[in-house]
Amino acid sequence: MRLQPYLSSYNILTCPTARNGEVPTNWASRGVGSIGYTTATAYDPADIEGFSSLTRVGTMANPAETPLFGDTLNGPTTDKYRGYVFDPYNGQDNAVDPQLGTPLVSDRDLVKELSALPPAALKPLYARHFAKGDDSGRAMLIFGDGHASFHSAASILVQENGARLLWRFRPRPRGGK
Repeated sequence: MRLQPYLSSYNILTCPTARNGEVPTNWASRGVGSIGYTTATAYDPADIEGFSSLTRVGTMANPAETPLFGDTLNGPTTDKYRGYVFDPYNGQDNAVDPQLGTPLVSDRDLVKELSALPPAALKPLYARHFAKGDDSGRAMLIFGDGHASFHSAASILVQENGARLLWRFRPRPRGGK
C-alpha cells in the first residue's frame, strides 16, 4: 500500500529524537532513515533480499505481536548504516520457536560496534529512547494490527521470557541477507 496519499507530512517518517534523521528519498540515501521496516515484509521479485510475494496481514499468525516498523540507526551508507530497514534474521535464533528469533537490537550504536560485519548483517533496531548504554533504552515499534508500543532492548533480547514478539513470521529469503 502506498502511504504518500495519506501523509500530511513526510516528517512523521522520521523519529524526532534521531540525530540528523531524514526521510530517504532514493536508494543511495537509505542510511539516513531513522524508522525502518522489517525485512520479513520486504518485497523483492528476485527473492534475494526479500520475498517474491507480497506480505499480507492475513499471513501473520498474530499481527498484534508482529512488529513491522521500528526505530533504526541512521547515518551515511558509506559507514554501513541502513536506517530504512532492520533485519530480524540477523539477530539471535530461538530454539523453541523460530518466529521468536530477534533482530540485532541495543541502545548503543551496533553499526559502529560491529563494523567488521558486512552492511547486510548490520540492520539493527535502535532503542534510542532513554538510552543509557545498558540495553534499558526503548525502541518504538509499530505492529501488524496498527498499534504502537515501546519495548526495551533488554526485553526484546530475552525473547519469550520478555517481549515475546513474532519477528520471523516468514522463512529467511533465499539470499539470506
